[in-house]
Amino acid sequence: MMRLQAALLPLALALDHFQETLHLRALPRIVDEPELYLARWEFEIQAEFTDAFRTDHFDLFPSPIGKLLNAYPSIESFEATLTRGRWKSAWGEVPWEFRPPGAVLATALAQANDTASTASAYRFLVSTLAGSLCASFEGMNPAVSAEGEVQLSNNAGARPLQLPSAWSAKGTSFRLATLPYEPVCTENLTPWLKLLPCGRHRGLGALLSSLVLAVAEAPLTSLTLAARSDERAAVRASLDVVLPGDAGSLPAWLKSFAARDVAHCVAADSSELMFWWPGKAPVLPDTRVLEMGERQVLVVPTMKFLQGSMAEFFSGPWSSERRLHAPRVMRDMLSQEGRSERTHGRYLLRLSNEGRSRHVRFLDQLPFFIRPLWHSLRAVWADGDREVELHGAEALKRLQLQFTSSDGLRSPTDFSLSVELKSGGSVSLFLDVLKNFINFREFSYACEKGFDVGGAVWLDDEAEDAAAGTISTAGFAAPLGPSLRQHEAQPSSRLHFTEGMLVMVPMPDFSMPFNVVALSSTAATFFFGSIFRFTATHHPPHWSTQRGTKKKTLHPMQALALLTLLGCLGLNALTAEHMNRISMTLSQAGESGQELYSYLAIAKERVDSILAKR
Repeated sequence: MMRLQAALLPLALALDHFQETLHLRALPRIVDEPELYLARWEFEIQAEFTDAFRTDHFDLFPSPIGKLLNAYPSIESFEATLTRGRWKSAWGEVPWEFRPPGAVLATALAQANDTASTASAYRFLVSTLAGSLCASFEGMNPAVSAEGEVQLSNNAGARPLQLPSAWSAKGTSFRLATLPYEPVCTENLTPWLKLLPCGRHRGLGALLSSLVLAVAEAPLTSLTLAARSDERAAVRASLDVVLPGDAGSLPAWLKSFAARDVAHCVAADSSELMFWWPGKAPVLPDTRVLEMGERQVLVVPTMKFLQGSMAEFFSGPWSSERRLHAPRVMRDMLSQEGRSERTHGRYLLRLSNEGRSRHVRFLDQLPFFIRPLWHSLRAVWADGDREVELHGAEALKRLQLQFTSSDGLRSPTDFSLSVELKSGGSVSLFLDVLKNFINFREFSYACEKGFDVGGAVWLDDEAEDAAAGTISTAGFAAPLGPSLRQHEAQPSSRLHFTEGMLVMVPMPDFSMPFNVVALSSTAATFFFGSIFRFTATHHPPHWSTQRGTKKKTLHPMQALALLTLLGCLGLNALTAEHMNRISMTLSQAGESGQELYSYLAIAKERVDSILAKR
């Protein structure tokens, strides 16, 4: 028996491991609004780098992701997120971080001397994600021109942000790209579920089959797919949805989970439901309680819940109240007083901190059509009742601001800064900008609302750890949601993204091409019509040249009289010999011919008698 266990142990360790979790947190109730709760599905698959894995033979690991990691080992980790909606302040403090609306892709690549291989790995990554999530991640695919400048394929003059080497761990480079206008719908959920071992047919993923319509109408939906390849390969998929329901009891779809005969996912090592209580959680059999500060999390195995023996014990409410003391970042493009907002603007950046002292590093990119005026830089430090305001070079020095200017053509302007934020302090930055004209072909639909500019990136850590505050692959790939497992330690530093912003830019007259085409077509039509009328058509005399003359025509009675007169003259000219020939000819026709000849002879006699009298 011991030998059998020893022989099976390496095989068991070589198998993939799959875990699934469902978090439920009630949201504060709003007057005259339906009750809501936050549901979070988490799925994680881990696999060892065995010989079978390296030869693209996978157990539970998603085949598209596994083949990508095998083909391009330089991809250390990535995180792709699709978000629709925002967290509302009426729901209370945000329980964990959500990515900004649209699509976000963060990639960690191993530094290599061959830039072509790195570009190829990134290109295949965005193509794989575009197919696996049914989204336009290929809009983040950079094209390397002959001059070596990296631009997005949509020719918007943007490029993926590159973290400074001082911010990154040694040997790793990070690329960050956003698409704030990317729509998110349930079509992205279908291919995402196909990456799971049990899909939408078994386990916690089967709950989503009855929530497709609710997810489509949810005020907040965030879909994440992340992977890393360090000591082992791991894929993490999560879905955050704000759904309606009664916070005093279980949701109806969860109560009927067991009644619908949903089978347990046999591939899952662990399948659990986690209910968040504001105080002390109830004591139930075959469950465990996790301490989360002043609150507790009740962990229920899915198999026990499916047996239907626990649903009646849950009467709630469970809560999502939690305060995140992370710094706040506000970024916007304001207008200047007395100037058009389409040609002039003022870049605003405000960093505030309510918690302990933090060291914040900020990285942003301005498109080529936004030209910053660095001499107008103004920075204000506020610490309680004390304020310090600096301008120009002094502000640049204190902010440790570094920038890469645009070439004036298509390349954007990158800049980064580092500040110390004390508890309760804030830093505000104001920078005047000029807005250049854009080719009308580069405007998207509904361009009157403004031009979409991608989000910025910032990194924060404890003030005493600022010197060693570099982000690693482990911190980069850490989940955004709650970390309740022992092996998931929250990193001291991780990346955060701001939302995109709308920038009003000078707009051309979009109707001018139509006006030019219409005017040119009209002129060509008049010219061609005139030439054709003069050269190819008949020219009847104009009515003014006829001078009152009328065309002479015969009346029908006149024509009849003329024909009668001509007939009489013809009969009078017939001689006796002619009449004999006519008689011989008509006699051959029988009685009708003889009768016709008699009429003809009578007519001749009458005509001859009348003419003889005259």
